[in-house]
Amino acid sequence: MNSGIYSLVARNKEKNEEIILPIKELKGNEVRYKVNISSIDKLTTYFKDEQELIKRLYDKKYINFLNADIYIKYKNNNVYNNIEVIYKDLNGFRSLITKGESTIEETNELFIQGCDNFFLKLNDSKIRNYVLNSEDINLKLKQDINAMYNSTTINEVNFYKRLIIKDLSNYRTFRNLTLVLREYFVPELRIEKNKKNQERNIVNNLSINEVNDKDLEEDLAKTMSINIPTNYSEQLSTKEYEEAKVWESEGKSINEMLDLDQILSMPEDELAKFGINKKVYEEYANRIYKK
Repeated sequence: MNSGIYSLVARNKEKNEEIILPIKELKGNEVRYKVNISSIDKLTTYFKDEQELIKRLYDKKYINFLNADIYIKYKNNNVYNNIEVIYKDLNGFRSLITKGESTIEETNELFIQGCDNFFLKLNDSKIRNYVLNSEDINLKLKQDINAMYNSTTINEVNFYKRLIIKDLSNYRTFRNLTLVLREYFVPELRIEKNKKNQERNIVNNLSINEVNDKDLEEDLAKTMSINIPTNYSEQLSTKEYEEAKVWESEGKSINEMLDLDQILSMPEDELAKFGINKKVYEEYANRIYKK
């Protein structure tokens, strides 16, 4: 049975109302409204662009409006998040889905080519800092990239390179890095995405003030996030530290969002570097989890 959490959504721009579209699973051909993201990509990469997909949905009567915004939506910690749809220019992603809907075979030829391309681009410190500061890149991959480029021996480099390849064998991680790098080279894509998300958030995002259900409010509180400036780690070289300062001076984010569970799992001395008193968060967690 599919255990996906992703939905393909068509939003009526005039009414700001959403329609969740049915997706046929890659295996079993069962139609569902929540699937793995690879199932959605398998469909949308047959279309040239958003307008072609909108026209098909309209012609097939899945939607009754042409002024549509198409995106992928999922729920995490009771908050809705949006992901951009990929189209025909990235149809190679279909060939990545061989081992499973969420995992890529590390021997897959396209995967190997993709990883080689990633490493080539990450050798550029400006591109690397852009990736490390992206909210779309998960913390584990950021840590492994940081460790690789701060390694002092070939053995260390190869060790972390293998870890990065393992990270990227997760379909969503590989997809995210692909799109983040594309936005680096085509900034207009990021600008357009941010503009769209401002409109989508009107219907997508729950705030804790809007929640009436007590259990849901407590669940949201457990995942309270704080900012951790990842680029200011003592392990980073002076050059990278200075690049981070330039990044900050340009008004760009250098923060990694950590939820409460992650904070509680970090060593007390590591949190102290960021001015965080772990005991305060432990006391808060004890109050919440005892309810």
